[in-house]
Amino acid sequence: WQVMGNQNSIYFESFPEYDEGKTIQNTIEFVVQVASKIRSKLSVKFGAEQSEVEPLALADENVQKFIAGKQIVKVVFVKNKLINFIVK
Repeated sequence: WQVMGNQNSIYFESFPEYDEGKTIQNTIEFVVQVASKIRSKLSVKFGAEQSEVEPLALADENVQKFIAGKQIVKVVFVKNKLINFIVK
């Protein structure tokens, strides 16, 4: 402790203050599935809605490879977790 340049004993120093701003996660890794298999991962802002994530997922080249020539029957969206395209 004193090697780092501090004069007082560590026992007399105050405990660091909690800063909630440093614990908030701004972006998350969003899983993109086609036919329930992971095909891609996107980095999106925390709390993004389906209307924001779906176009990004459909634009991904790896996802396009698996939905090419197929009809999207259903889209399963779990907020802050994943989006799954069920194809036929």
